[in-house]
This record gives sequence, C-alpha cells and structure tokens, in this order.
Amino acid sequence: MRGIGNAFVKAWTKVTVGVEGVFPPFNSTTPSGELQGLDLDAIKESASTLECDIVARDWDSQIPSLLLGKFDVVLTMGPNEQRRKVIDFSDPYVITPNTFLVAADGPLAKLPHTGEHLSSDTEEGQKAIAEIKDVMKV
Repeated sequence: MRGIGNAFVKAWTKVTVGVEGVFPPFNSTTPSGELQGLDLDAIKESASTLECDIVARDWDSQIPSLLLGKFDVVLTMGPNEQRRKVIDFSDPYVITPNTFLVAADGPLAKLPHTGEHLSSDTEEGQKAIAEIKDVMKV
C-alpha cells in the first residue's frame, strides 16, 4: 500500500470480479463452462494491467460476497435505494432502456409516452409509468 495524504491506496495487481454468468449478452456461461459477454470484455479492458479472477455466483450472493471481501467488483447490478445503503456504484458503462412491445393493431398500440426516453428515477418517469399502468388495465 502507498499513502496519499492520510489515506492509503492498495497497489492492485489482481482483482476478483463477481458475475452471475446467466445474463446474456452481458455475461453468460458457455457449455464448456467459460464465462463470456460484454461485462467480461469491459472489465478485462478496464483492468488490462491487472490479473482478473472472474467468478460466477448466484445473484443473491453478489452483494454479500462483495461485503465479505470475496469479490473486489460486482458486474451488471444497477443502483437502487436499498443497495446504495451498503455498496457504491461507478458510473454506468452501459445503459439499457426498457420498452413495451405491443401489437401495432392491438388495443395497446397507442400507449402514452410512446417514443419518449424517460427514467423511472425521475418524477416525470414515475408519472409516465403510472399513466401507462392505467391504460394497461384494459
């Protein structure tokens, strides 16, 4: 470790990364047991000067493993209020929008907010979701 002011920074040579291994195209496991996907490519590129030990574990063990020091990093987990109480998040390296797919000539073809890009983390986005919920009570 080396000091910066009063803080100490670990001299990283290896990073242990937790993934679920069942969330393609972000991370998945091949029939031969090899982990692959966008998350793995991102961490290998980001930590290209480090040895990366990538470990697949079930979803529910990801945060406990991070808190116990079994993982240094967990991939493909978005922030929410409960998670923010115990872990920190980097800036996202991928943002995946969620959409409703409906039949063009069906009863839901004209959902409110069609074509808009909204975040459910905002008041505007929450209002849009409420409006869509009302319409879907068809």
